[in-house]
Amino acid sequence: MRTHYDNLKVARDAPIEVIKAAYRALCQKHHPDKTDDPVKRSSAEKILTIINAAYEVLSDANKRKMHDDWIDANENDSA
Repeated sequence: MRTHYDNLKVARDAPIEVIKAAYRALCQKHHPDKTDDPVKRSSAEKILTIINAAYEVLSDANKRKMHDDWIDANENDSA
């Protein structure tokens, strides 16, 4: 099961400062404007979409709580 934490490469208990830093670093690394290759650009756009979605959830306390609850429910179902 892949989570938003996995997408940003942070621990589940990471503070917001760590989440912001990871988000910024990944955005810089995968920004589509850093390549002229259309295939790499398309791939970078997809990765950036995933990174943006993860940050949107993890940077909002309510959405993050719902995501954590979803993780807990899925971990309990698979156990």
